[in-house]
Amino acid sequence: MIENPAAADVLEKLDIDYYCRGGRALGDILSGSGLSLEAFMAQVDQAMYLRRGNPPSPDWRFVSVRKLIGHIVDTHHAYLRFELPALDKWITNISEQQHGEREVLLILQRPIQRFHQHLEVQMRKEEAILFPAISDLETAVVPGVPSSRLLFGSVANLSRATEDQNNRAAGELQEIRVLTNNYASPPGASTTLSTLFERLRILTACAHQHFHLENNILFPRAINLEKGKIPCH
Repeated sequence: MIENPAAADVLEKLDIDYYCRGGRALGDILSGSGLSLEAFMAQVDQAMYLRRGNPPSPDWRFVSVRKLIGHIVDTHHAYLRFELPALDKWITNISEQQHGEREVLLILQRPIQRFHQHLEVQMRKEEAILFPAISDLETAVVPGVPSSRLLFGSVANLSRATEDQNNRAAGELQEIRVLTNNYASPPGASTTLSTLFERLRILTACAHQHFHLENNILFPRAINLEKGKIPCH
C-alpha cells in the first residue's frame, strides 16, 4: 500500500482503513470487504491510469524525515488550517439562507468543529515539539554530531500518543461520513449542500493521507532513529 499511492485512492473509495491500521497485510485488509485481490488490483490499475500525467509522489520511506515533515506541514497542515475555518464559516452563512436544510447543516457543523479544535491543538504540538525532535534525531545519527537531550522524554512515546490522537480524529471523520451517507446528497438537495458534501469528501481523503504519512511512515522512522538505526538511502 505504501509503495503505491493509487491503492490509497481505491481503499479510500471502499471506506477501508489504511491510514490508522496500515501495517496489515493486503489480504487481511480486503478480507472484510468482499472484494477479491484480483478485483482490487483491477481498480488500482484504473486509478493509476487516471493518475497518469501527474508528477509521481516521492517514496516517503526513503526521503529525509525533514523533507517528509516539511511536506506534512506545508501541504496537509496548511490545507487543514485553511479549509476547516472556511467550512465552518460557510456552513454558518448558508444555514442562515437555506432554511430547509438548516437542521442537517447544523448537525454536520458540530463534528466538523470538534475535528477542527482537535486537529488545531494537535498540529501546534507537532510543529512545536514532536517534529523538531524528530528532525534532531535525524541529525544525531550523523557521525560526530551529538544527540540533543529531549526535555519531554521519548520520541517513541510522543509519536505513539500522537498516533492515538490521529486515530481519534479519524473516528470523528467517520462520524461525518455516516451523517452524510457517504457524502451522497439527499434527493432534492441544493447545489450548496451538494458542494458541501463534496468538500467534506475531499477533506476526509486528504486527512486520511495526512494520518497515513504520520502513522505508517514518519513515526516508525522516528522510532528507528531514536533506537540508533541509521537509514540506508
